[in-house]
Parts: sequence; C-alpha cells; structure tokens
Amino acid sequence: MLLKVKDRLLLMYLLGTIKNALVFHWGIIRKMNEDATFSEDDLAALHFESNNGVMKWNPDADTGKEIEFGEVGLSIIRQALQDLGKAKPLPFEWVAFFELFGVDILALQPIEKEQCDG
Repeated sequence: MLLKVKDRLLLMYLLGTIKNALVFHWGIIRKMNEDATFSEDDLAALHFESNNGVMKWNPDADTGKEIEFGEVGLSIIRQALQDLGKAKPLPFEWVAFFELFGVDILALQPIEKEQCDG
C-alpha cells in the first residue's frame, strides 16, 4: 500500500495509541511503525517543520512509501481505528485515513457540518 507522508504520520500516531494488544502482536506493531518511519534521506528531502504542533513538509518530495501489511497487521490497524473513532472526536483529516484501511468513520462518529466547512 502506498502511503503518503500524512498517512505515515497518522499511522505512527495510531500505532502509539495501542495499549492492550496481544503479546505476540507487539512485534507486528513494532515492524509496522518501523516501516512507516522516515529515513535521514526522507527527512532531508521533505524539510519537516513544526509550527504550533502542525507538521508541514515539502509536498513535491512526498512521493509516498510502499508499505506491505499482512492480514494480522491490517486487523490490528482496523481495530485500533475503531477504538480511536469510538474514543474521541477526530478532525476531518482522519476521514481519508479511515477509508484507506476500510473503516467507516461515519458509522463510529458523525462528522459535524462545521468540521467540513473550510
């Protein structure tokens, strides 16, 4: 699956929210997190900047990274998305990430009209 910078950042955040995984899933979670991280070359090309907690990067350098997920990994991600979606309201930016992994965020929490206006 080709993940852009935003997707990789959201995946790393999501994986960090997992607290009660089965002991033999931790190796899979760690591997997915390692696959999503950024190399020194990525960091140099993307020119990450943080402004008041908002990450920005060079969109021209965002060519994406191919990350392979097995069925167990996808199951872990989908469960974590469902748990996150039920736990707290999420910004509109998460919708595409949920869809990428086949989880219907609107079934978990309705998006308010104000969140969609721009």
